[in-house]
Amino acid sequence: MKRFAKIFTLITFVAMSQLMTSCLKMEVGDDTITAYNMALSHDSVYVMLDDTIRLSPVFDPDSITNKDMFWWSDADSIVYSDGNDLIAVAEGTTFVRGRSVQHRMEDSCYVYVMPRWEVSPYDYPFEIVVYADVKIGGETPSEDILIGAFKGAEFRGLGRWKEFAGKKYMEIRAYSLYDEVHDGKSEKINFLYYDKKTLRVQRFKQSISFDSETHGTISNLFELSIP
Repeated sequence: MKRFAKIFTLITFVAMSQLMTSCLKMEVGDDTITAYNMALSHDSVYVMLDDTIRLSPVFDPDSITNKDMFWWSDADSIVYSDGNDLIAVAEGTTFVRGRSVQHRMEDSCYVYVMPRWEVSPYDYPFEIVVYADVKIGGETPSEDILIGAFKGAEFRGLGRWKEFAGKKYMEIRAYSLYDEVHDGKSEKINFLYYDKKTLRVQRFKQSISFDSETHGTISNLFELSIP
């Protein structure tokens, strides 16, 4: 009888162990790695008309298995979502919102859709050329950035990366309706950069007056910098 009781106890112990192991596996399954918080990586971004971007959710903890998101825009006429892609279809501003599939956590990002940086040189009688040494945070930026010349909010020219003797520089051709020498008045030209990876726009501290002169040379570049 005692032997039977010991066998019964052993069988019961094994059965309970298997049940506990099964329950433990359920508890540590994918759904139980719970996100306590979700926020978008940007609270505001710039995007050019006709471009497609993706926003990134940041989960806490990052180890969760299900990182799927639903996306929508407050104004589909400006930005609309196609799965995870956000497509800029008109100039303007709107909020894009993301909601996690797991636990339905929500955050938003303000999106500014700007005109494409394009200009027709034939619309302007005057041109200047700037040969620039570009530094952002003390470093030469990657080729993922665009640098544009502006008169106020009006785009007047796009920079192009060049290289001479192993040194990178930027050649910027800008255009104007007026010239200081010929017309006795000039337009102030400012410079902005757009980072296509971080989706940021920032103004350089330097500016020039339109004088039909060349600013900088290959051996003595014009400084364009942001600390």
